[in-house]
Amino acid sequence: MIYRIQYPQKIRGLFLLLMTSLLMISGMSIIQTEAQTTASAVVTANHLNVRDYPNHLTGNIIARIGQNEVYIATAQSSINHWWQLRLSDGRLGWVNGNYITVYNGHLAPVINPGQVAPPIQTTTATVTANHLNVRHIPNPYTGTIIARVSQNEVYTVIGRNANASWWQLRLNDGRLGWVNGNYISLANPGIVPITDNSLPNPPAVTTTGTVTAYFLNVRTAPSALHGLRIEVIANGQVFEVVGRNSTNTWWQIRLNNGGLGWVSGYYFNVVNGHLVPVIL
Repeated sequence: MIYRIQYPQKIRGLFLLLMTSLLMISGMSIIQTEAQTTASAVVTANHLNVRDYPNHLTGNIIARIGQNEVYIATAQSSINHWWQLRLSDGRLGWVNGNYITVYNGHLAPVINPGQVAPPIQTTTATVTANHLNVRHIPNPYTGTIIARVSQNEVYTVIGRNANASWWQLRLNDGRLGWVNGNYISLANPGIVPITDNSLPNPPAVTTTGTVTAYFLNVRTAPSALHGLRIEVIANGQVFEVVGRNSTNTWWQIRLNNGGLGWVSGYYFNVVNGHLVPVIL
């Protein structure tokens, strides 16, 4: 005959509670062990800019992250207090270490910023007013307000008006808008082209380029591999330049028949190239 021991209900409850606690402790130990294999960073600022280079002046903003968000820290800078994070979409970007708390930082390798590909030179604007209106044209009376930006926020500058009193910004959602230059601080303003077409008689600025090779191919795209040849131009010929890529290695010209095409900057000497808008 088999006898089965019946434990009181209270004892059975305590036994189940004990087993559950043991399982939770075991699971936490596993999680802690996994967490200790990587460095992590918790954002302490309300909003923190993520840049493509560990420098707030030359690094372009690629994302903005929020307070208490947690990211894997993949590297740290050897000469300044910047950390490289892996964003939720898989991209890598740099943040100022003064605005994050890093755990297990010794697990993140040290990188010399000189080993990081330097960013393409751009112009940025830092808002100095508490709040600044962004308008669809550079005019405080007829320009419609499309957004409002805040103090210390940083944006990429893509254009200006003729007297540099208004500057055209690229907002975080990709839209373009104009702000009064009295309420921003600019970095690298000398490379910004004039993009204001709202004036009744905008200043006529023509940029030209001269062919320096014996013969130069004109292509449909700024690439020797992917751009189809549409014409061949000769040494000494001069053409109007209407666009460029971001590295100034290719220029878009207007041909004698009115068509547009791309030529390599290695064989083309451009005058006043900084006035030409970047279109790629």
